[in-house]
Amino acid sequence: MVGYNSTLKNYISLEQKIKEQANIYDQIYRKRDNLRFKSPYALVLQYGEPFLEKVESPFKGRIKGCYQNCFDALLQYPNLEYCEGYAIDDGLPIPVSHAWLINPEGKVVDPTWTGEEYKHTVYYGIIFNREYVNEVAQINKSYSILENFYKNDHQILREGFPPHALHKVK
Repeated sequence: MVGYNSTLKNYISLEQKIKEQANIYDQIYRKRDNLRFKSPYALVLQYGEPFLEKVESPFKGRIKGCYQNCFDALLQYPNLEYCEGYAIDDGLPIPVSHAWLINPEGKVVDPTWTGEEYKHTVYYGIIFNREYVNEVAQINKSYSILENFYKNDHQILREGFPPHALHKVK
């Protein structure tokens, strides 16, 4: 029961802190009428969902390489989906930008944050279609979608995501 309580506490903290950050950006950019979303935090709140259950990753990625780890995994693991957003753990008191994978059961597969110290990590993010992940990587010449929000004249903040970007859960 202790693990469940820690996970629940982390989820409540994560959602609250994402909302706080979104509100800060809303205030900073309140005069930017051309932006539908003022920050990646607001995008995650609009399009994302919480992920509280995690399974062991079939491979271990490079630390601080979460975006590339997950991008590369899409080629080897066709049953996994790419997800980006924020994560928090007992040892991480603030939301950290992060990428992970989602299995067909909707559980997190995180090749970057592995081991006992990450067992209570909770995630809040957006599941993206593989085609969109590849498209954005080719256009931006980098792996992250949310961390590159400023590229293409802030397109995702101005318009949100195109319909083909989001993975439809079956």
